[in-house]
Amino acid sequence: MEVRKAGSQKYFGKNRRLDRNIDVVFIGRTKSACRRKSILRLTEVLKKFDLNVKIISRGLYGDDRTRLLNGTRVVVHLHTYPWVTPWMRWNLASANGAAVASEPLSVPTPFTPNVDFLSAELTNLGAEIHKLLQDEPRQLEMVRQCKEKIEKYGTLRVSIDNLLLRISTALSAMKPYLVCPYSGLMIFKKS
Repeated sequence: MEVRKAGSQKYFGKNRRLDRNIDVVFIGRTKSACRRKSILRLTEVLKKFDLNVKIISRGLYGDDRTRLLNGTRVVVHLHTYPWVTPWMRWNLASANGAAVASEPLSVPTPFTPNVDFLSAELTNLGAEIHKLLQDEPRQLEMVRQCKEKIEKYGTLRVSIDNLLLRISTALSAMKPYLVCPYSGLMIFKKS
């Protein structure tokens, strides 16, 4: 399975280089009982390490979200479903200078776990986040690597270029089935 990202957008925010006084933020819906339990378990572990945690389950957009993420060191991703790709959190976090920590992803490409983002099973995620927060150079390098991957593979321009290449490749493998004499519109049938 191949996943295509929608592209990085300027409204995801910008790193304003503010003081990062929030250790961990989770932004996302908490309707799923499984996700709620995961958040509670992770929060308990993080608080044992004396880390401050903020959970935003709805209604944070624009400049308010940018300000929050600029004051955050790590954004957490917890699955609703393991196969759902969480690229929006990667875009938001890296645009605002925060690292990402996540449960293992079923399809992490093009990102590399523990290089572009922190990856650990939920049972170890809290301890791994604590270790990451103790190692600021590693944390900053993860943010840099993640942002670099997004710029290389996830910008809107790259996404459109990839889409056009796929369309062009698919069309070149087909022969026109019917051509409209008035508009020149071609209908293709797989050969």
